[in-house]
Amino acid sequence: MTSMQVIAIDGAAGSGKSTLARGLARALGLPLVNTGTMYRALTLAALDGGVDPDDGPGLADLMSRLRFRLSTDALPELEIEGSAPWPDLDSDRVEAHV
Repeated sequence: MTSMQVIAIDGAAGSGKSTLARGLARALGLPLVNTGTMYRALTLAALDGGVDPDDGPGLADLMSRLRFRLSTDALPELEIEGSAPWPDLDSDRVEAHV
């Protein structure tokens, strides 16, 4: 079995988790999987697709159709549907639901 190094960072919104995670990933040569970005992508997809953000089964179905992968960059980062995270993931519209 192959072992995998995982570092989880938790903290309040705006506390610098992503900045710290990106720096650690670079320093340690690890891929960066930002689950907050995944959560925001699901939220945006729900809002765009007319799925109520409180509809657990609807969100689960939507999540099963979203595609996430790690980029092939020297320091891999999360891609959504084959692209870098979208700027509107940080929009007020998404922020209101996360």
